Amino acid sequence: MFREIFRFIHEIGGHNPLTTILTVFIISLISNSIPFASLPYLVVVTIIASRIRDPMMFVGIILFSALGASLGKIVIYSIGRIIYRKSSEKTRENIDYLSKKIRGVSFLALFIAASTPIPDDVINLPVSFIGYDMIKYITAIFLGKIIVTLTSVVVGGAVISSLEMIGLDIIYSTMIFLAISIYVTYLIARIDWRKVSKAYERKGLKGFLKILYREIVVNTIPISRVREREVAETEEMKT
Repeated sequence: MFREIFRFIHEIGGHNPLTTILTVFIISLISNSIPFASLPYLVVVTIIASRIRDPMMFVGIILFSALGASLGKIVIYSIGRIIYRKSSEKTRENIDYLSKKIRGVSFLALFIAASTPIPDDVINLPVSFIGYDMIKYITAIFLGKIIVTLTSVVVGGAVISSLEMIGLDIIYSTMIFLAISIYVTYLIARIDWRKVSKAYERKGLKGFLKILYREIVVNTIPISRVREREVAETEEMKT
């Protein structure tokens, strides 16, 4: 069953260009209309794009996927506004206070969140609570989605092609790419970026790479996480 599904997705890229673009657009639109469920669509879009050889078609897939994803986020925006209207007066007062604090950085926050494969609704929903301008909201997300989609189809396509070149079947190459995508998303969400940022400010690129490497190891190997906790507790006792 899974083999047939993967083969079907692969074959979409060889269909009529209009059908391919429309399929990518609809998949991106629906996936991004569901809160916190946008990761799988990038995998599907990448699989489809890996079959495309026409540069213009390749660009079209990226743009229409980004457009579909951005329009899907209108649903998320609407959900946020409904939650705001149905909230108690005290909750709305808290949201209004939050609005004053984050309105100036909302565009950048939306753009950065949309540029990564992590679920960006953790940013989209709060921004929608405050009634952020819809045009700016869609623009920031669209620009971010172009970046994340381009990165996904280029890197993912290269991975899939390389695995197929060494003789791996479609289903296995796709599953490996899916596993890599989930792992990278997990790392982005788990890494302590404040610690990494401070390391860069204090010690430059060398410090940045050292802490980033340690964060990757700590969040990949469970036993290293225990060791990290022990070191942190020891340092706390010293201070």
